[in-house]
Amino acid sequence: MKTSFKFLAVLTVLSLSLAPTFVRAQDAPPPPDDQQAPPPPDDQSDQGDQGASFQTFYDQLGSQGTWVQTNDYGYVFQPTVTDPDWAPYTDGHWVFTDVGWMWVSDEPWGWATYHYGRWANIDGFGWVWIPGYRWAPAWVSWRYGGGYCGWAPLPPGTFFGAEYGGSGGWATFHFGGDVDVSFGIGAGWYNFVRVGDMGAPNYRGHFIDRSNNFVVINKTTNITNVNISRNGGGARGFGGVSVGGPRINDVNAQAQERVPTVQLTASNRPGPGRLEGNSLAVYAPAMNPATLHTARPAGVSRTIAHPTFNRGDSITKPLDVTASVRPPAPTAEAIKAAETAQLHAPAKAKVATEKTAVRTTLTKPLTSLQPVAPVHHATGASANSVAPSTERANSVAPSTEHYGATAPFTGEPEKKRPEPQPSEVKPTPTYHPENVQTPTEVKPTPTYHPENVQPPTEVKPTPTYHPENVQPPPTYHPSSAPPTETYHPQSQPTHESAPPPRTEPAPGNHPAPTGGPAGKPTGDDKNKPQG
Repeated sequence: MKTSFKFLAVLTVLSLSLAPTFVRAQDAPPPPDDQQAPPPPDDQSDQGDQGASFQTFYDQLGSQGTWVQTNDYGYVFQPTVTDPDWAPYTDGHWVFTDVGWMWVSDEPWGWATYHYGRWANIDGFGWVWIPGYRWAPAWVSWRYGGGYCGWAPLPPGTFFGAEYGGSGGWATFHFGGDVDVSFGIGAGWYNFVRVGDMGAPNYRGHFIDRSNNFVVINKTTNITNVNISRNGGGARGFGGVSVGGPRINDVNAQAQERVPTVQLTASNRPGPGRLEGNSLAVYAPAMNPATLHTARPAGVSRTIAHPTFNRGDSITKPLDVTASVRPPAPTAEAIKAAETAQLHAPAKAKVATEKTAVRTTLTKPLTSLQPVAPVHHATGASANSVAPSTERANSVAPSTEHYGATAPFTGEPEKKRPEPQPSEVKPTPTYHPENVQTPTEVKPTPTYHPENVQPPTEVKPTPTYHPENVQPPPTYHPSSAPPTETYHPQSQPTHESAPPPRTEPAPGNHPAPTGGPAGKPTGDDKNKPQG
């Protein structure tokens, strides 16, 4: 009995001690995102190894715009906008990441339209987005200089080779500074702001009037540096695309507010990115290209069989926003300034005009082309946590597989390079040790013995010069100089002739003394004996 009471007492004490723990566990809020369990491996996530489906685009964006069917590009999307000044990449701001400049959109469809696919402006219909399967921080061309910074969406011509129509034999594909003239990106496509406004949380209200783009663009240089790695993608590998642009340090030195530098993390839910502190969660799976032929939007508003594009290369042909929203007409002054600027555009600016011949043309529908290669999962370091950098994306070396060095795309898959025939393969030379030349004997370096080194000769110091101890030279006075004797050759004795004999005068015949007055002897006469 006593044993039972003791057992019950122990259970009571234990229940009282554990009760607060149970209450705290039930009342505690869920842990923050960075403390939750990591996402499942790629083969357990919602997209799997084969990537996500294009159906994700059709389902998520259906209520935010209209889908249009085209024969050349399949289904294209036009968002619902009412602002006549709207254009792609205008409602949001830039941040800097380890994969370069990334656009953070404030629009509900921006997670898809600014990170997958390309944009085009259809004549009479406006801006449309063409879906793609590879994720990137942004698909833009960059210009910089003269206190301005500008960016423009890449057109559908840049699909070829980078995502469609190639064998995928390249390791890195590169878009560089000639992208405007190669693909016909005119000044009208650009969104220009002053560099000082690059740190603003939203650029609406900071853009230069689009009719002035044709003047501003001449002050800038194209600095596009987009590099696509074949092996760098995957469900959480962020597409293997790095987007270089202006140097982040140069921009922050001029910006009124610093451009944020953030760390990218992966999100498994479609939708806008979530920025918390310096961490930005983005939905960035690789879309499965095969689903492009099976996925369908729920509704299609209209069909445009073969659309023609407005490249934004003439101010007299403003870009339509949508089928019902038109931009304001440019003024006569703006038209004159734009035409003058195009006539005097510097060659280094590489500005596309109406006379620019686009190198890449489409001869087959995009939907009929094979993708370059599936995006592979990242290897090595975890792609779920990319450390931010300040300059990496600006220093990415361009690939030698540059689109400008290839022939214009014809719509046909690239031909494989022929394999070398056995007759063409040169045999590897056989190694024969007896034929190896004996190396020349190397003489040893003499050993250094400090005791044999002669001490250096003592160098006496050079006496110091003191100007005060120097005696001045004597002053020359012409008045005190002795007179110079005149030279008379006839008065000089000759050594060759003897002196004439002395003749004594006859007694009593003395001449008058010379040298004094008459009758007075001179000093010489006094010393002579008197006769």
